[in-house]
Amino acid sequence: MEFYFGQGRKASLDSHDDLVKNFASYAVAKGLTLPADFMAIAAALKKDISDYRDYEIAHEKSPRRMTSTVFDKHGTMRMAARSIYPTEKDQKVESKALHHLIKVIDTYIGQMIELIRLNPDKTNLRIE
Repeated sequence: MEFYFGQGRKASLDSHDDLVKNFASYAVAKGLTLPADFMAIAAALKKDISDYRDYEIAHEKSPRRMTSTVFDKHGTMRMAARSIYPTEKDQKVESKALHHLIKVIDTYIGQMIELIRLNPDKTNLRIE
């Protein structure tokens, strides 16, 4: 987004987390027209993918914690985090179904393309 529309003042979009936090003010500053549900979809993906990765995989430090891919009896695939020798404080955590997340990502990519289509005159790029 920053490459196409340019940087925003005090509205870094360096990560998806930053995009979700800063995009509303960035869009106002740039005068962008947003597709319906763009921010809701971005926030849902942050919660369901970015936060899951950050809190359940990358930054989980317990040596008893293991992450795996699990399938239910219908073949639905999820990521799961469990503790070996669990205590009362340990929680079992599962991601949303991966096929659902892929559909939401596809919708989000379509929304980003629509964002560019709705704002052709707002690009920071020189188009000849």
